[in-house]
Amino acid sequence: MIGWIKISGSTPSAPMLITVTDGLYLSVRGYDNHIYYRKYNGVSWETWETIPGRAIDTPALTMVGDNLYFAVNGQTGYLYFSSLDVGTSTFSGWSTLPGTSPSSPALTNDGTDVYLSVRGSNSGVYINSYDGSWGSWVSLPDNTIDVIGSTYYDGNIHLVVRRSSLYSDYEVYYGTIDPTLSVFSGWDLISSSALNTPVLVSPKP
Repeated sequence: MIGWIKISGSTPSAPMLITVTDGLYLSVRGYDNHIYYRKYNGVSWETWETIPGRAIDTPALTMVGDNLYFAVNGQTGYLYFSSLDVGTSTFSGWSTLPGTSPSSPALTNDGTDVYLSVRGSNSGVYINSYDGSWGSWVSLPDNTIDVIGSTYYDGNIHLVVRRSSLYSDYEVYYGTIDPTLSVFSGWDLISSSALNTPVLVSPKP
């Protein structure tokens, strides 16, 4: 282990890091609430870039082909979604999604479609898919008190959530959903306590 390497910049929210075929992408909310991203090319970090718009929490990030997809809680309280073609620097602009969330959204993909997971205003767990247009929201049973951990692997969306029970405010549950059939596995308790938001990762594409 080489130890920690400081990279420039600071953020009031948790950073978001994803793996891509030729490196890593990092997205953060700046102290000015603007949205910044940068790439690690396998050797060094490239310069910070920014996209229009502002967020009140961590920007969700995923990549399909040459397109980086972002989802944020905007300053109006609504959810917003956009894409950036990193080859041409073409930005799609923001589209507003129905509904609101008290927590940051989560994004993942299967190499073609993008999947959005959010905690609803009622603390329910909701998933939607994007293939150029949005599908319908799928509601999963039970609830979460926090950001949903989400990744795609082996034909399923894998999810982790924290939720309250009679015994603990921070239990961690894991479940999977087949996005093609909308078949949900149910939740399995995997930890009786976690003080921070759980995170899931899948193998490098």
